[in-house]
Amino acid sequence: MSIRRASRIAETIRREISTMLLKQEIKDPRIGFVTITRVEVSSNLKEVEVYITYYGKDSGKNRSLEGLGSAAGFIGKEICTRLRLRFIPSIKFLYDEKLEKTMNVLKIMDSLHSDEK
Repeated sequence: MSIRRASRIAETIRREISTMLLKQEIKDPRIGFVTITRVEVSSNLKEVEVYITYYGKDSGKNRSLEGLGSAAGFIGKEICTRLRLRFIPSIKFLYDEKLEKTMNVLKIMDSLHSDEK
């Protein structure tokens, strides 16, 4: 499969899961305020890694990951149906630490800049 097709499918999956969360089609009370930041799809479309960020306390982050993990089968079936895939992808939810690292770097840069003044 081409890289372009994989990135289009990944973006479509990201959009579909975001829509499911927004419309509260996933009815797990553990899932808090999460944002889907990116999706990575394997070359054979059988494995999908969904990266999320969570706004709130760390305990809520873990609960949200647990809730999404337990709903992964339902989400996979919905993705399969909506995108007309031949098989149900195995979905794995992971916390995206890139945003936190970027924010920490920006804080350090701000503190260095304020020290210069």
